[in-house]
Amino acid sequence: MITTLITNTGNGFYYQNDSENKLLFEACQKGEVKQVEELLRVNPQHFYLSDDRERTPIHLAAISGKVELFKYLAYRNLNCLRFRDRDKNTPLHLAAKEGNLEMVQEIIRLGKIQEGLSFLNRKNRNKQTPMMLAASKNHREVVKALLDAGASTSEEDFHERTVFHISAANGYWKLLTYLLNANPEGAQHQDAFHHTPLDLAAASGNIKAISKLLQCGAKVNHIAFDGRTAMHQAARNNRELAMRLLHARGAFLNERERDSGMTPMHEAVFAKNVEAVKCLKEMGANLQVGDKRGDTPIVWARYRHHPEIIDILNS
Repeated sequence: MITTLITNTGNGFYYQNDSENKLLFEACQKGEVKQVEELLRVNPQHFYLSDDRERTPIHLAAISGKVELFKYLAYRNLNCLRFRDRDKNTPLHLAAKEGNLEMVQEIIRLGKIQEGLSFLNRKNRNKQTPMMLAASKNHREVVKALLDAGASTSEEDFHERTVFHISAANGYWKLLTYLLNANPEGAQHQDAFHHTPLDLAAASGNIKAISKLLQCGAKVNHIAFDGRTAMHQAARNNRELAMRLLHARGAFLNERERDSGMTPMHEAVFAKNVEAVKCLKEMGANLQVGDKRGDTPIVWARYRHHPEIIDILNS
């Protein structure tokens, strides 16, 4: 005998330990329209079933990319486009994250019929929009489809980061270029820590992303909340080419962080980044600038027990 436990969820009902439920979820994942249709004919209420992640059949169809199944389910009840899983993701969030372009286009078409444009910028538990999830996976065509449909590039996630921050941080320069061509002001946006996309691009070391951001007006010596500049980020992450580009565009070499007083050279020494140390010295960094305690980079090199860096600084 099969025991079924029923509890309320945001979408309707959640059934546990029911073999029919397993059959339905598996059929949705495989895109088997006929089987799903038959199972729902026998028990229409199963349309609202959700798994342990609170994902209903419409969520599973969106993830699988099975457009015909999705259309069948959506036309049963267009309100299912609003269904949310445990992380507050809608079907559009999940399709965008998976990079299912045809599915995203279909959801956009149906969503406009049901809700207009508001659903395009709906946020999940982490305050991420479907476009943010697509950008995080470098799904450029999906981002383009969402943007063409009217989705905003200015929405902020939990850390107040936009799609510009996301693409810059991951080094997705083609995606970033597309977004900046659509909205150049995105280069200026600051997150909760006052980091701009340029700070994140410098940390990732992507030269093309850095160049595009500077072309769009990003401030090369912008100071974030922690007092770091893009040059600090590049030095900290051993991004030699990024450091040279930033310097050529006017980046300061001896800017001190607000709290610690560390310069980019201190950052490079602390991280034991030999290439960054060589690069900064070659570009003319002042080795006599001390941190908040007055310790110079050579003192830090001794703290870090790195003979090669000590030799470079003393040479």
